[in-house]
Amino acid sequence: MPPFSAPSLPDLKTRLKDLGACLVGFADLSRLPDEAVLHVFRRRLHDAPEKPAAALHGVSIAVAFAPEIVAGLGKGPTRAYYDAYHATNDRLDTLASHGARLLEEAGFAAWAQTRENVQARDTLNDYATRLPHKTVATLAGLGWVGKNALLVTRQFGAAIRLTSIVTDAPLPCDAPVSVSHCGTCAKCVDICPADALTNAHWQPGVTTTDDLVDTARCSIVAAALSKHNYGISFDICGKCFYVCPFTQKWLRRSTPGQSHECQRYAFVAAKPL
Repeated sequence: MPPFSAPSLPDLKTRLKDLGACLVGFADLSRLPDEAVLHVFRRRLHDAPEKPAAALHGVSIAVAFAPEIVAGLGKGPTRAYYDAYHATNDRLDTLASHGARLLEEAGFAAWAQTRENVQARDTLNDYATRLPHKTVATLAGLGWVGKNALLVTRQFGAAIRLTSIVTDAPLPCDAPVSVSHCGTCAKCVDICPADALTNAHWQPGVTTTDDLVDTARCSIVAAALSKHNYGISFDICGKCFYVCPFTQKWLRRSTPGQSHECQRYAFVAAKPL
């Protein structure tokens, strides 16, 4: 396959959306405040020190949960949400792997940030990774980090899951989101059953996850809620993104029982593409 020319690169968005991505954005990773992270990925992509200054870009991919799944989270996690959570993660891994393969076939280096790759190479602790999907997503213009410590998008609120790809392909980057649009809203803070959210505003390059949420407390209480509600101890809850006004606005726009076009792939077992 001949290499992509620069004008054809936006077709990657179309191809990923055709396979079930709800949102796709391209990020200029030179905006990352930590040069050490860029160095790690440059070495990983090229496996050679003679290309230390290669420009890196990110592909951010989001898949939204079906509205009927989200609508059921008012009283906490459900078995349907648990199943959708795992199926969506499988789909995201497949999308990232497929997108990376398309870039590689076009002659570029690419690293899919699948769960397997991140766990093997980039997990810093139980709650942090070297290059978070949320960071790539904000740089790619998909949304901002809300007071619930999740990415909030105008299209789906925070009812999404994310993955990403790092590449040296000359992608036409989208405008980054650099401000929070949560304003004075604190609905997620008020509804959190763990009282784990701090009500802090996100500022890119300044705010850390620890500034927004007590992740350990969130995990413990979410696992207990899941055990109580559907019999499996697993640290997902969903109340903080269910109550988000941007999520609720999306639910009001949605037709009951009818998923968004991209979601026709999101809740089946991932298959090779």
